[in-house]
Amino acid sequence: MAFIRPFRAWRYDTLRVPDLKQVVAPLFDVVNEEQRAQLLAQPDNAIHLTNPPGTEQAVATWHRLVKHKIVVQDGLPAFYPYYQYYNLYGEQTQRVRKGFVAWVRIEPEDDAADIIPHEQTLPGSVAGMVQLYEALGLQLSPTHGLYADPDQLLERWTDTYMRYPLHSVMDYQRVVNQLSAIQHAEHIRTFQRVMAHKTIWLADGHHRLASSRQYLRNLLAREPNLPPEHPARYHLMYLTNLAGEEQRILPTHRVLRLPAGLDAAGLRERLSEWFRFTELDMRQPLYAHFGQGVRAMGFLAGEDGWRMDLKPGVQAEDLTAHLPLAPVVRRLVYTLLHGLVFDRVVGIPYGDQTRNPAIRYVKEYTAAAEAALEPGTVSFLMPEVSLQEMMDVCQAGELMPPKSTFFYPKVVTGLTFSDYNDDLPCAPFDSRFTVAS
Repeated sequence: MAFIRPFRAWRYDTLRVPDLKQVVAPLFDVVNEEQRAQLLAQPDNAIHLTNPPGTEQAVATWHRLVKHKIVVQDGLPAFYPYYQYYNLYGEQTQRVRKGFVAWVRIEPEDDAADIIPHEQTLPGSVAGMVQLYEALGLQLSPTHGLYADPDQLLERWTDTYMRYPLHSVMDYQRVVNQLSAIQHAEHIRTFQRVMAHKTIWLADGHHRLASSRQYLRNLLAREPNLPPEHPARYHLMYLTNLAGEEQRILPTHRVLRLPAGLDAAGLRERLSEWFRFTELDMRQPLYAHFGQGVRAMGFLAGEDGWRMDLKPGVQAEDLTAHLPLAPVVRRLVYTLLHGLVFDRVVGIPYGDQTRNPAIRYVKEYTAAAEAALEPGTVSFLMPEVSLQEMMDVCQAGELMPPKSTFFYPKVVTGLTFSDYNDDLPCAPFDSRFTVAS
């Protein structure tokens, strides 16, 4: 059961910031250092809040933005329809992912079934984010949640409101992001009634959800009688309908620094017990070899590359049987890499891998190929996880290895900020709430 609530977003004032492209930013975990440096050169950009040089600088930036009314808070709480228009590589047809931004009720326990995750988190990322949240008193970027509504009851409303978007900006992905606002009391109640019977599956933003829960736990430790409707009991989410058929999961590749005494040739020789290696034509685009539904990995070392397929008769579930995981997780290609290659062969225990600096995660094929040129380093190219595979893991109550899914397109930071200190003077379930003019 999902309890959603409107909120009063802080948004950039388009009269003072007419070009939103100057202030929106990629999510903190996808921005590269070159992008970050370019965005930090723009003094009002959201990167100064989400990925700042230091916490004190982030606080100073926020205070300046508020003082000079570069960001302003909406007078009434709202749900915010958010549409993303995009093209996939090699396609001519434009796609649109439809959703809306809202607060979703959370509980302090990680295993609470209000929002169902599918992926492990990296502890260091959570700790840094909580520190930033506490200093700013803000949730900075919505996570991405999925719900199932085959009848698409809410799209008729969001489509109507999106005829007159408040914001429209093309981002670094060449995705057009449009945002509107629903402040009509009865329409808000309609959204709440529909979502009250839904389960939310977390598509993207596991670290942000974990950080929100840790923020709530920290606050409860200081204020045990925290009011039931306090903003800290809610998490900022972008909710999209599984029935929209515009959910695309891209791969995240792995870069491994080999331990002393093991080189790329030696690792390939050990893996040949279970895998058949087929040399790749490195002149061809690497993505062409590892699309959705592929039950194989790529192995890059130096300038050479191979496709790794399990030999006939070899079952992934058997090779990962030593892990305390359900079969639905053990058979995943990502679990095969982490459970067999990294754990059994290389010697990095499965439970310690999220903290081990020998394993890096990269999004682009080119970044994986460049990393493989580093001495003592190999890269593994990964296929796309299907939406059905992710849903099967969620329904089994299990978790994938970290960074197994990369939902595309990513939301951008800078369209809405959520205030932990907002006292919500007029909520739609409050008699004082009125319809916006």
